[in-house]
Amino acid sequence: MKKLLFITLISAGLFISGCAKTEKTDEPDFKDRQPASYQEEEEDIMPDVSEAAQIPADWLSYVNTNNFTLQYPADWWKQESIGGVTLANYDTAYYEQQEVLEKGEIIENPIRIRILITQISPPYTSAVDEIEALSQLYIDQFRRDSLGEYAVWVREDEGGGRTTYIPRGEYYVEILTSKEVAEKNPVVDQIISTFRFTNTQ
Repeated sequence: MKKLLFITLISAGLFISGCAKTEKTDEPDFKDRQPASYQEEEEDIMPDVSEAAQIPADWLSYVNTNNFTLQYPADWWKQESIGGVTLANYDTAYYEQQEVLEKGEIIENPIRIRILITQISPPYTSAVDEIEALSQLYIDQFRRDSLGEYAVWVREDEGGGRTTYIPRGEYYVEILTSKEVAEKNPVVDQIISTFRFTNTQ
């Protein structure tokens, strides 16, 4: 009788211990008790950072009569010419003078961006057609890209130049700079990122 009682008590103890382990194993981890959107909520608070969003408040705005605008640093120079404008971190008009060129004055880290407006030429009926034709001539140098809401073409030529083509109806805007300068100076792409057309097509 005592032996039977002892076996019964052992069996009961093992059953209770097994239940306790089962309850502990089945209890969800703290993270599992978070709402289904827990992870998404953490990711949603990350800031959406873009080139244009980081533009300093003191930058100047340039508005062209060909219906486009962009921003540039307040301490840069702007030189307008027929068919476009040049933005630079040095006085381009001064350094282009013959006597200055002859002196061989050196500019430390010169940065220059040229913006040209080009009308399409026959037989093309749109800027997209003309740029596409040009890209086929230099297929290894061209790639498609985007600039904000605009579809653009970017050409990196053999001479180290980088040109961004932005079509607009029967004309297109060319933004020219040096690939090496752009890679060394993030301000170049910051300026380009502010480009916007001011008219609706």
